[in-house]
Amino acid sequence: MRVWGVKIKQIIAILTFPYEAIPLLIEFLQKTNNHQLRNEIALCLSDIGDDEVVKPLIDIINHPKRLGSRGTLLYALQPFDCSQHLDFLLNLLITGNFEVQAEAFQLIEAIRGKSQRKRYPKVSTE
Repeated sequence: MRVWGVKIKQIIAILTFPYEAIPLLIEFLQKTNNHQLRNEIALCLSDIGDDEVVKPLIDIINHPKRLGSRGTLLYALQPFDCSQHLDFLLNLLITGNFEVQAEAFQLIEAIRGKSQRKRYPKVSTE
C-alpha cells in the first residue's frame, strides 16, 4: 500500500528508526511540491535533531519557489547550531517577509547567546 507515493514499510521505518530515515525524509523534502507536507517533514527532521539536515533545509529555503513559504522551514532550524550560516540568516533578516525576519532574528539571537555564554562564563560567588 502507498501513501503519498511512500510504501507503508518506509513509513514504519521512519517511525521505528528515525535516524536511519533521515536520507529518505530529506529526499521527500527536496522532491515534494506540497508545502504542507514539506513543512511537516522539516519539523520531523527538526525533532530528530541530527545536524546533517541543516544544509538540505537551507537549500530548500533558498530555492526560488519557496519565497512565500519559508517561515516554518526556518523554524525547523531552531534546534541546530546555525553559526556557520550567519550570512544567510542576515540576508533573510533584511530581505524576508515578517515571518521570515522573525525566524531569522530568533536564529541569530540563538547564535549570539551561545557566543556570549562561551565568552562570559558564569562566575561562582562562593
